[in-house]
Amino acid sequence: MGNVTTDAETNVIKKAQMAKVRELDFAQLFGENVQNLLKMLGVTRKIPVTAGTALKVLKVTGTLQSGIVAEGDIIPLSQYATTYETVAEATLNKWRKATTAEAILKGGYDQAVNETNKKMILDIQKAIRSQFVTFLATGTATASGTGLQAALANAWGKMQVLFEDDAVQMVTFVNPMDVSDYLGSANITVQTAFGLNYVENFLGLGTLIMTGAISKGSFYSTAAENIVAYYINVSEANGLGDAFDFTTDAETGMIGIHEDGNYTRMQEETIAVSGITLFAERLDGVIVGTIGNFNDTLVVKAEPAGGSLYDVPVNDMQSNVSFGNGKVTGTLKYLSGSNAITDVWGEGYFLCFNMADSTWTGYTSVKVGLTPSVSSGLVEILTDDTKNGICKVTDKAQQLFTVVSTNGTQTRTKAYSLKDLVLEEAGEG
Repeated sequence: MGNVTTDAETNVIKKAQMAKVRELDFAQLFGENVQNLLKMLGVTRKIPVTAGTALKVLKVTGTLQSGIVAEGDIIPLSQYATTYETVAEATLNKWRKATTAEAILKGGYDQAVNETNKKMILDIQKAIRSQFVTFLATGTATASGTGLQAALANAWGKMQVLFEDDAVQMVTFVNPMDVSDYLGSANITVQTAFGLNYVENFLGLGTLIMTGAISKGSFYSTAAENIVAYYINVSEANGLGDAFDFTTDAETGMIGIHEDGNYTRMQEETIAVSGITLFAERLDGVIVGTIGNFNDTLVVKAEPAGGSLYDVPVNDMQSNVSFGNGKVTGTLKYLSGSNAITDVWGEGYFLCFNMADSTWTGYTSVKVGLTPSVSSGLVEILTDDTKNGICKVTDKAQQLFTVVSTNGTQTRTKAYSLKDLVLEEAGEG
């Protein structure tokens, strides 16, 4: 008999190589997600540190003395001091997940191992997000306002004062419920990064990030320039690579992944390590804000008009129209021919409304209309005894039915989306 070779063929793909490929995929995915997070936050300072490094924030203390000084008296000194306070220590966090042979046999390798690996990565990302949000709660600046827009505007104004030497970009974390009215009625593009939904340049006030980790009615704001990302480079950590074999993302080494089989327990184990810490360098540059509720004496209640408007039957213009839940629903009919409406506005679709059942007590102005409108803009309706109105709809995807009410100290805007309206073509019905 001839000799039987036991050497593996050249270029045979082995199990260990496949494990390396999976590790690299997970590490690269995590690295890309972290980069997206830092881009969303506007972070430009990514600083590698060694484990055990003290992480410090700048703290300013002092008291402003009275400015009331008699003629000729010495003006008292207002003394302030800046110190660095240690708030954390760079730490390498470690996670382990094990999948038994029985679980692999039951669900297959991809479901039992790969899918649970992905879930573990997502949970690690969540832990990093939660750490940062918890840290922001320790900010020492404050701002508040009635309604989201006013609260964020006040925070933006304070941010310009706190960082008056820089053209800062504000980043705000807020509960999704506090922005739901805007998301339901405005043309806003929501993006996702690192498991967070966010809106760029929200109301012209910077990046708005939505997370359930913040209580409704609260928000945290800071300048992107105030955020620092410290991380332990797993691939370069002192001596770690000599003892352990981790696969890291190519660009930063922010995470290390290793898969291995534990034969004594017959289970596949995944180990992940990472040492990322996000925090704001100046605590006095972090605003812990409050969103106040409107003290409504006005119940903004729009209803479809009935009868006729300008001698044109409302039934000739719409049917089954309803106002509620931030949108207008129903059917608009194409109005054509010559009449008091088309002679002024031209043929098209018209929304007819009535607000006579609303409570107007205490309000000095109530304006109603479409934004953007064809030409008239919002029309004052407070002095209109009938409180009926009519608007020409030219772009239901972009236009909003808008009510702006002012009581002298507060102005509230309520908008209804028109996207769900059905536009009936001429000749239908």
